[in-house]
Amino acid sequence: MQKQIDEINRHEKFEKEKVTASIEKMKHRTSVFYFQFIQTIFIFFMVMVLVLGGFYLAFLQFKLDREIALKSIERKQDADTIADNSQQEEGTQQSNSVEISMTGIKLNSSVIGLIILAMSFAFFYLYIKDVYTIELFKEPKASATSTTDEKPPT
Repeated sequence: MQKQIDEINRHEKFEKEKVTASIEKMKHRTSVFYFQFIQTIFIFFMVMVLVLGGFYLAFLQFKLDREIALKSIERKQDADTIADNSQQEEGTQQSNSVEISMTGIKLNSSVIGLIILAMSFAFFYLYIKDVYTIELFKEPKASATSTTDEKPPT
């Protein structure tokens, strides 16, 4: 009789330990998910700052190019000599040019704006596609033997 009582007590202790371990696992999962939630919010705001900063820089480049073009038009209208006109056309060409040589690459205002804008869109697209995808959490499948069929250690 005492042997059966000891067996029942060991079984109860085993079940209590199993429940305690399950509770600890759930607490750990909950804390991990909460930490990931906070990280996701932080990363989201960092990405938004970077993308909006890229849009702003592209806007500034386009605005600078527009100002250069307007000044070029004003100078062209005010020019009295042919020399001034030729210098003006040269300046207009340079404001929208890309020059690649052995010494390096030279990009001007509107081209830089387009590059910044394209990079901002690409960065945001990759963030949405690869980082911000939401996947459902799948519970692990139960093993072939049910947890109630497990026997306490002897």
